[in-house]
Amino acid sequence: LLSTLASPVAAYAALEFSEPLQALALTGGFAAAVMSTRANSRRALRLAAAAGACVGLAVLTKSSLLVVAPLALLPLVAHTRGRRWTLLAACAAGFVPVATLWLYFEVIRFGRPLASYAGEAFSHPFWDGAWRLLVGVNKGVLFYFPAVVAAVIALVREARAGRERLWVMLGATLQFVALLVLAAPWWAWHGVAGWGPRLLIPGIPLLGVCAAVEMERWRPTAAATLIALSIALNLPPLLQHPTPVMRYLWFCAWPAVDRPAAENVPRFARREQDGRTLIPPDQILATVPSAS
Repeated sequence: LLSTLASPVAAYAALEFSEPLQALALTGGFAAAVMSTRANSRRALRLAAAAGACVGLAVLTKSSLLVVAPLALLPLVAHTRGRRWTLLAACAAGFVPVATLWLYFEVIRFGRPLASYAGEAFSHPFWDGAWRLLVGVNKGVLFYFPAVVAAVIALVREARAGRERLWVMLGATLQFVALLVLAAPWWAWHGVAGWGPRLLIPGIPLLGVCAAVEMERWRPTAAATLIALSIALNLPPLLQHPTPVMRYLWFCAWPAVDRPAAENVPRFARREQDGRTLIPPDQILATVPSAS
C-alpha cells in the first residue's frame, strides 16, 4: 500500500510519464540485489544478473538514472560472505547488454550520450528546490507521502543493527536522495505535471519498504491510521485525472518576466509577445502572487 495507493505512485499509472517504469526498475534492481546475497550459488547468480539488467533498464528509461540506479546494488557491494566479486560479475553480465542498447539509442537519436535534454539546464537554486520538494506545501513529499518520516526513522534504527543491514537500508534510501539532488536544481524542479513531486516518484516505493520496516514495530492502530491518511491524501488524482488540471494550467495567462527569469527556462517554454517574454505560471508561482 505504501508503494502504491498510499503514495503518489498510483496516480502515475494513468499518465504518459515514465516514472512508473523507473520505479519498477529501481525497485526490482534493489530487490534482486538483496535476494542474491541470501540465495544459493546458482540462484544467486541469476538474481545478481537480474539486478544488473534492472539497473540497465532504469538507465534505458531515463538517462539521468545513470547516477541513481547503481545505488540499488549497494547490498551486493557490501556483501561479505565470500561471493561479492562473483555476484558483481554476474550483475555486470546483466547490465552490459541493456546499457549497450541505451548507448546505441543515445548515439543514433542524439549524436552522443546524455544529449537528449539540449537547451535545458540546472538553473534553479538548489536549496530552494530541495526544501520545496521535501516540505514545501505545493510539492513537498511530506504532504503527499508522510510515511517518509517512518522511512528516515527506520534508516537510523537499522544503521545501528550491523554493517550489512546498514548497506541494505542505504541502497533503499540513497536512490531517493540522488533523485532529490538531481531534481532540486533542475529548471523544472516541480516536474511540471502530475501529482506530487514527479521527479522523486521513482524512489518512493523503496521508501515505502523502509517505512514498512519501521511500522512493523508500531501498534496496529497507529500503522493503520498512517496508511488510511496516506490513501486519503492520494485519492484526488485517482478521482480526477491530472492531465486536464495540467492543461488548464497551461491555458491560463502566462506572466511576463524579466530577462534573468526568462533565461532560467528553456526556449520551448517561452513566448514572445509585444516585446515581452512570457513563461508558464508554474515557474514563478511561489514568488509572484498574480501567477497563482
